Amino acid sequence: MNASEISPNNTYLIKEIMTSDIDVNLLEIGVMEGKIIRLAGKTLFAGTYAFEVGENIICMRPSEAKLIMVIPQN
Repeated sequence: MNASEISPNNTYLIKEIMTSDIDVNLLEIGVMEGKIIRLAGKTLFAGTYAFEVGENIICMRPSEAKLIMVIPQN
């Protein structure tokens, strides 16, 4: 499952960041394996997503969110 598929009000664990040209950028802003991620909101028509990662709110495009592999946290 990737971050573009998560549902609001649930928390997920970042399992893996897929290799891409922006994977280093994601690490620099705190999106890394082992962190908890939650969908904070999204715009209409799947424009952008807002995720809460730790204490940060991070906005990204759907193509970027698909690079973040997550698993549900119990």
